[in-house]
Amino acid sequence: KALCSFSEQIIMLISGLWFGCLLLALAFFTGRILQQTAALIIWILALPWVVRCALTLLRDGPLIRRFSQDALPVLTSVTSLRLGLGHSVMWLASALSLLPLLSLGYTMEHVLFIMGAYVISALAGWVVIIAPAGIGVREAVFTTLIATIIPWEQAMISITWHRILCVSVDILFGIGCLLLFFTLRSRRHSSPTRHD
Repeated sequence: KALCSFSEQIIMLISGLWFGCLLLALAFFTGRILQQTAALIIWILALPWVVRCALTLLRDGPLIRRFSQDALPVLTSVTSLRLGLGHSVMWLASALSLLPLLSLGYTMEHVLFIMGAYVISALAGWVVIIAPAGIGVREAVFTTLIATIIPWEQAMISITWHRILCVSVDILFGIGCLLLFFTLRSRRHSSPTRHD
């Protein structure tokens, strides 16, 4: 089970990296519909291959050889595409949540670049395991990547508020889960048991 969870994390990482590259490519080709369409088609066609290659490299790597080879899934192209697209939608939602914190007036090129920079910086924070939840790493990478578009101070304020928002959502979600757990537990204990 731990290896399956590990493989899911790898799929999320690879999908995010691939999605961040797509956003940066779309930003680079802003105003050139043919090139943007080609980048999107190549991205979609290559996504299953990228996910399957990542899992194959992981399966054949020295870390997994110590465990059972059967623990990691062998994915079909359709399953790889679904997983990759699902994680990419998650990365898109995460990147979109940053945009309201930035001031308005950016071009589509800037918006795509900011979203791509956010995905890449979130991945950098996720990969650096010595920083809890990537604190500091995500912010440093993000502000460095978008320094040409947004003044450093505004970028730092935006990403810090975004971090506070994400932590607040996590805390509220945790409180909601605890309340649900205790409510269901008290209902189960208070309901009379029937003996037939």
